[in-house]
Amino acid sequence: MKRNGLLKQRFAGICLILIGLVFLLIASTGSSLEDTDGTAAVLVIPLGVYLVFTKKAVMD
Repeated sequence: MKRNGLLKQRFAGICLILIGLVFLLIASTGSSLEDTDGTAAVLVIPLGVYLVFTKKAVMD
């Protein structure tokens, strides 16, 4: 049961990393200051990396 939960957690972490990369891609093509804001990626990517590499069950 714990293994299934960790697999879900790792999958969610990979999804967060991919979403963060999409945020960076969108921010890199912006023309104004507001369009190039990458704050969401700065918050989402480290969380995704943590979910992928931790051995603790963060998501229940």
